[in-house]
Amino acid sequence: MISDINLQVATSQVLTTAAGGRTVTESSVDVGGVAVSAMTDPAGLGVNLAPGASLTRDIGEGEPLYLVFTNVGSATFSGVTSVVFELVTSATGLLGSPTVLIRTDEIPVASMVAGKEIVLRVQFDPEFKDSILQRYLGGAVSAVGGTNLANATIDAHFVHGNQKGGKKFYPTSTIV
Repeated sequence: MISDINLQVATSQVLTTAAGGRTVTESSVDVGGVAVSAMTDPAGLGVNLAPGASLTRDIGEGEPLYLVFTNVGSATFSGVTSVVFELVTSATGLLGSPTVLIRTDEIPVASMVAGKEIVLRVQFDPEFKDSILQRYLGGAVSAVGGTNLANATIDAHFVHGNQKGGKKFYPTSTIV
């Protein structure tokens, strides 16, 4: 999978969520953005930002984006009956009081073997996007049934295009 360090929201994050609880990813992506340094527009297109100025990024337009969760642990998730993976938005970078935008159905933990990927398409309804989408995007995992989620270590990345599906091999060509 091709990933960008700026779009990585969890790196070997250990989840110890109690049943009925939710753990958000250790970081988020700032879709509101603030210019760190002055940016100028040599082409004269009217894009000049002073340090600290607002920089709106619309990550939902154009090419499809996906949030990919990967079980990077060496074991199958355990301790609860199932898990739910979510794309969340929040007004804070630590994803406090998140709003769930997209979620999977309950996934039995027995199927969450090492290397298993869960892919959520980042897709917004244009009619409601502006009223729902907050400044930060990230992921979350909710635990269902049982006691405490165990053996759960994940990576989570926003990626371009659906990169799930495994390797493709093509026949070697021969020169005639």
